[in-house]
Amino acid sequence: MPWKEESVMSQRIKMIEQILLPGTSVSEICIQLGISRKTAYKWLSRYEEEGIAGLENMSREPHNQPQKSTEAFEDIVINTHKEYPYWGPRKLRDYLMHIEKLESVPSHTTLGRILKRSGYKVITSYKSSPATSRFEREQPNELWQMDFKGSFMTNKNRCHPLTILDDCSRYSIELYACKNEREATVKERLIAIFKDYGLPKQINVDNGPPWGCSGLSSVTSLKIWLYKLGVHVSYSAPFHPQTNGKDERFHRTLKLEVLHDRKYKSCQDIQYAFDSWQHIYNFKRPHEALNGKTPGSRYHVSDKKFPDKLPQPEYPSGAIVRKAREKDGAFNFKGGVYYAGQALGGEYIELKETNKIDEFAVFFMDQFIRKCKIGVTI
Repeated sequence: MPWKEESVMSQRIKMIEQILLPGTSVSEICIQLGISRKTAYKWLSRYEEEGIAGLENMSREPHNQPQKSTEAFEDIVINTHKEYPYWGPRKLRDYLMHIEKLESVPSHTTLGRILKRSGYKVITSYKSSPATSRFEREQPNELWQMDFKGSFMTNKNRCHPLTILDDCSRYSIELYACKNEREATVKERLIAIFKDYGLPKQINVDNGPPWGCSGLSSVTSLKIWLYKLGVHVSYSAPFHPQTNGKDERFHRTLKLEVLHDRKYKSCQDIQYAFDSWQHIYNFKRPHEALNGKTPGSRYHVSDKKFPDKLPQPEYPSGAIVRKAREKDGAFNFKGGVYYAGQALGGEYIELKETNKIDEFAVFFMDQFIRKCKIGVTI
């Protein structure tokens, strides 16, 4: 069967990544991508023999196996550095041990000396102090961090990279070259991601558009959609980007290894680079916070699948429920008209008493929306 209309290389990388993750079904992946099992296993075999280069429509000689001589090993170190010039000696050592499975790999200090006397230098960004303490969720898919990296111009249009990182594994869930930062664009990408990886328990974002908004209500239609799916949305503290620190650090690595001093023709052109690098980041690049292992070795898809039909909110018997007006998100209560939020237009909301007699709270499902004072109407 033919591949679907999309970058063939991207489809192959996507297929391999899905197969490599625990808890996936090759048959289901083939059905989703519109290919046969024979095709899937052919490319899986090529990947196992040659790595990501084996997914291209060209032949490539396999890497030479290391010999016992020092000269042969130094060749391996130098060739690996040429392929990944941004990795320091520690990361190179982890790669040779955990990914290439070489035995008796010397210390990172020795690898550093090999590079230095051979005249090679690691390409780095600005120096930063390593984290003295790390906070992470215990399991994959408990929390995803989502953000847009700073936009930049290609030869044809402006590119807005959308990134999503799993908090526990540092696995890059999404790296997509969007043409804008609109809510509809984000929702379209999230649907595709949820179908591949399932649903997380929580997504953390910053306070800017398209996930944040100003006005009487901070709720957006994107947030309401996620609530219906059972995904909690949290926000970084204002002026504290470190709340999404793992994704911010991912942006720095992305800028250095993919974007720095490079020109791209279009968003489609840069997406090819994103797809190849994302695979390296997830399955080849050792991560210091993971003890030299890769994000792909720690991540697994979510058990909670994306539903065919969007669930509707349910409220307990006896709850005070109102339907917000479609046109403006307002509702009637005790002779007055109050505002829930434009994004809640046409939705059923619940009203609850607070500890003040002249006040009540507005909820959508189990999510607090805002408080209203009785008599202070719109």
